[in-house]
Amino acid sequence: MPMPKNTADTSAIIPGQDVSVIIRAIWKARWWIIILAAAGFVLGLLLAFLLPSVYRAEVTLLPSRDRELNSALLSQLSGFVDINAPRAESLEDLYRQIIRSDKILEPLLDKSWQSSLSDDPVSLYQALGLDLQGSRMDTLRILDKTLRMLSDDVIAFHRDRSSGFMIVSVELAKDPLLAKGLVSEVTTSLDEFLITFHTSHAAEQRAFIGTRLETVALELADAENMLTEFELANRGYLESPQLKQHHGELERHVASKNAVWIELSRQLETARIDEHRRLIRINILDDARLPIRAVRPNKAIFAFFGAVLGLLAGLISSVWACGNTRSQ
Repeated sequence: MPMPKNTADTSAIIPGQDVSVIIRAIWKARWWIIILAAAGFVLGLLLAFLLPSVYRAEVTLLPSRDRELNSALLSQLSGFVDINAPRAESLEDLYRQIIRSDKILEPLLDKSWQSSLSDDPVSLYQALGLDLQGSRMDTLRILDKTLRMLSDDVIAFHRDRSSGFMIVSVELAKDPLLAKGLVSEVTTSLDEFLITFHTSHAAEQRAFIGTRLETVALELADAENMLTEFELANRGYLESPQLKQHHGELERHVASKNAVWIELSRQLETARIDEHRRLIRINILDDARLPIRAVRPNKAIFAFFGAVLGLLAGLISSVWACGNTRSQ
């Protein structure tokens, strides 16, 4: 009598069998998957509404096309704002260092600001949720924390890659009016800093050249007097080789001092002109506007990822349930 054939389940080796089972399980649990995706969508949207809205106010600056002036500005200001900061290689780096420096940020802490959240003016400490109450050490820590928050999280500076324009921006939660006022004040402070530095630097240069010119003028007068006295005392110096040689030395000394005096006079006049003609200013293309729409959180993105996570959870749970059913 022939032996019966092996009737063991061979579904594991039939191609496409597991895939079809999974597809049937997913189709069977389709309403469950849709419910989870919808729940994820709603939860993502709810989370976006619960997070504080962040508003960004911007000021657009036109870049300077004067390469000579840009180079002079970089050489004058690089390393001046913060000696520990890396040397600026462009105006973008330079402006970023200036804006993030204590010279710009500290005066902002002493001002009162109009706020969308209060009818009364507020300080930046209040706007950032910081409390100055406490000991002197606590106050210093809060001051340092506030400056770091402004420098790292609130105020930013970047160049738009498409247009090449430079943009100063401020991002604040829940307070578009304060963001607008703060970015305008930061831009004004940057402009005032550049003007003050240029004026003081040019005045120092002019004063130094003027002082040196006075010294050289006295030295030139002394050299001319020595030459005159020599010629009066030695009228026949041309007949003596030694006296003639000494006379030549005095003439060369006078010519040297005169050349220095002429060059310093030229530099002094140039410094006087540059002090007013080459005044460093930032060129504002667009002033700050009151931001109406929040830049974060993006409700559409939150809702999308919530729906995707819900969909994945539904798919995984249906496949898992299918596997458990088959194993039993």
